[in-house]
Amino acid sequence: MEPKVDKRSNSVDVVLDEEVFPRPVGLAAAYRFIDRCYVLVESRPRRRLSVRLKGKQPLAAPALAALAGEFRNELLHQISISLDVVTSTIGSFLLAFIGERDEHPLGNLPRSKLLFGPFFQVADGGLCQI
Repeated sequence: MEPKVDKRSNSVDVVLDEEVFPRPVGLAAAYRFIDRCYVLVESRPRRRLSVRLKGKQPLAAPALAALAGEFRNELLHQISISLDVVTSTIGSFLLAFIGERDEHPLGNLPRSKLLFGPFFQVADGGLCQI
């Protein structure tokens, strides 16, 4: 995922492995640069996502290198946002079924019908390990 700085084309090219950086993370990170760059995103074989950030004005080599670093930082920021959403959603479900909330987020679905991955199942109003 090492960004390639190309001074001649005034751009930074990055190819992301979607196993490491899921597509929504790569797209969200690229989107953050549309105010100052032309952004091109393309799918590649083997679950790869190609992102090109091209300066709207000519950029010096150090500015392009800084752009590459900012993109890497934005990828990490977007991953942290994704993890926050996932953990808060899981936390909401767990708290609802443990009983710290009056209502659970799935409405009227019986608790005995829910599975939490391969490890936990809701049984008799509580969580048990499978």
